[in-house]
Amino acid sequence: MLDKKNMGLRIRRAREQKHWTREQLAEKLELSVNAVADLERGKSGTRLETLVKLCALLGLSADYVLYGEPSPSAQAIAGMLADRDERTQHLVESTVRAMLDALDETKP
Repeated sequence: MLDKKNMGLRIRRAREQKHWTREQLAEKLELSVNAVADLERGKSGTRLETLVKLCALLGLSADYVLYGEPSPSAQAIAGMLADRDERTQHLVESTVRAMLDALDETKP
């Protein structure tokens, strides 16, 4: 069963990780700020087209947004890091963040 409240929390967390405001996400999705706020609070759902666009913008799988299940890639990465010490995990996280930031800067 779809839990809109938790779906909204996952969307909000992903938006915040990108350091986007609700206004910025609303503009990218061509929605009102109130529509994004209602979505994040679990008070409303969204059209399939908007969900697809949302997933692409936030870099999330639809499975994760809808049901909280990480993508196979995310599971594989988590598995690779599971037996590493905390210092190594933080080092990998910092490296990946830097790489993603660099990639974002090169996008048109």
